[in-house]
Amino acid sequence: MRVKTTNRTVRLAGLGAAAAFALTGLAVPGAANAASGDAEKVQDTTVVVWMDYVNVRDEPELGDNVDYVAHKGDRLDGDCWEYGQSVTDHGITNNIWIQTGNVFDDEYVWAGALEGNERANLPIEDEC
Repeated sequence: MRVKTTNRTVRLAGLGAAAAFALTGLAVPGAANAASGDAEKVQDTTVVVWMDYVNVRDEPELGDNVDYVAHKGDRLDGDCWEYGQSVTDHGITNNIWIQTGNVFDDEYVWAGALEGNERANLPIEDEC
């Protein structure tokens, strides 16, 4: 389960929404509806890697730690986008990075390595 809180996505695997929020001490708006399945779900945009050997990093800059390497054809959750270090590769220059939470909580992949427009097809309102 994924829940959007203040522009960050929190992964709460294996817990019902009310139980997960109870553990975190956060209020649950509409908790009564959660049990009936009426709770709003946040759906990420799937982004697809078109380059091979793409570093997924802790922060949106080339000098930051590499969490893992994505490969051509990999599908990642696109949580949101933000401006970061400008990168030029394969004739593409872009300073937009996509936040994904596939392995760790917040990790970033340069949008130029992903299929789609300059934001890898994430809506403009999905800025982190």
